[in-house]
Amino acid sequence: DFRQNRLVGNTLRRNGAGIWITNYAMSNRFEGNTIRSNSSHGFLAWSPGGAFSRNTITNTMSVANGYFGISLDGAARSNRVAGNTTRSNGLAGIRLWGTSVFANIATNNTASASTNNGIVVAGPGSNMIVGNTITSNNWSGIYVTGNSVRGSVVRMNTIDGRGYGNQGIYLEDADRVAVESNSATGSSYGLLLQLTAGTNRIAGNMFFENDLQNIRMSGASVEKNAVVG
Repeated sequence: DFRQNRLVGNTLRRNGAGIWITNYAMSNRFEGNTIRSNSSHGFLAWSPGGAFSRNTITNTMSVANGYFGISLDGAARSNRVAGNTTRSNGLAGIRLWGTSVFANIATNNTASASTNNGIVVAGPGSNMIVGNTITSNNWSGIYVTGNSVRGSVVRMNTIDGRGYGNQGIYLEDADRVAVESNSATGSSYGLLLQLTAGTNRIAGNMFFENDLQNIRMSGASVEKNAVVG
C-alpha cells in the first residue's frame, strides 16, 4: 500500500511516464511537481485491482507529454485535482476514465493546447469539473462520454477555443449530466450533444461567438434534455 506520502517539488522529464501509481494508494499529496516531455503520461494513476482514493494532485505543471497530462484511471475515487497547469499534451490535459472512476473533482486547473481535449470524463458518475480555464485545444474543451457518467457536474468553467476547437463542451452518449454556468467561445460549437445524450440539464451558460452554432443537438436519440436560462 502507498499511503500518506508527499511528493513535492520534483522535476520529472523524458521518462516513459513522469509519475505512475498502480494499485492501492490513499491520502497522498502530489504537489508542486514539474512533469514534462515524457513519452506517455505526465501523471498516471492506474488501479484496476485496487483503489486510488483521497489523493490530492495540486500546483503541478504537466507539459508536452505524449499522452495525457494527468490521468486518473481504473478505480480512482474521491481524489482532488486542483490548481494544476497542463499544456501541449498529446491527447488531453486531464482525463478521468474508467469503470470505477467516480466522485473526483477537477477544479481551478488550466488545460490548454492539447492535441485532442482539454478535460475528458468517462466514468460512472458524480465527478465534478468546476472552475477550470480551458483554451486552444484541438478537439473539445470538455468532453463527457458514456451513459455511465450520470450525476457528473460541469460547472463554472471558462472555455475559449481561440479558433482551434470543434466544441467547447461535448456530451456524447452522456446521461443526466449538469452543465451549468459555463462560458464557451471561439469553437465551432459552444455545446454539442450527440448520439444518445439525454436527460441532461443545461442551465445558466453563456455560449457566444462560436463559428457554426452556440448549441447543437445531433442524433435521433438526443432527447429529454432541459435547456434553461
